[in-house]
Amino acid sequence: MNKNRLEAFSDGVLVMLLAALAYWLLNKMLINANGRDSLVARLTHHDWKLYVYTSIFTIGLVMTLIQPLSGLLSVIIGNLIWFWPNKTIERHIVN
Repeated sequence: MNKNRLEAFSDGVLVMLLAALAYWLLNKMLINANGRDSLVARLTHHDWKLYVYTSIFTIGLVMTLIQPLSGLLSVIIGNLIWFWPNKTIERHIVN
């Protein structure tokens, strides 16, 4: 692989990490705007996907410096997590 493709992996992981941080910030702002006892706060209080997603991309960003293909793997795994349904929100929508 040439240098440009290696940099693309690290850039992609960085973009996904920043997207995860933006989602976290949006979540915090919605909770602050609606209150700590609001429906938004109750549904997203223990959002495990956000923490796992952010951790995968943080580790992937560091690992990309060592092995560039690990950045691609972290992007694939991180994005597959979002296909796992959030049961807390689904239970609320059904009820």
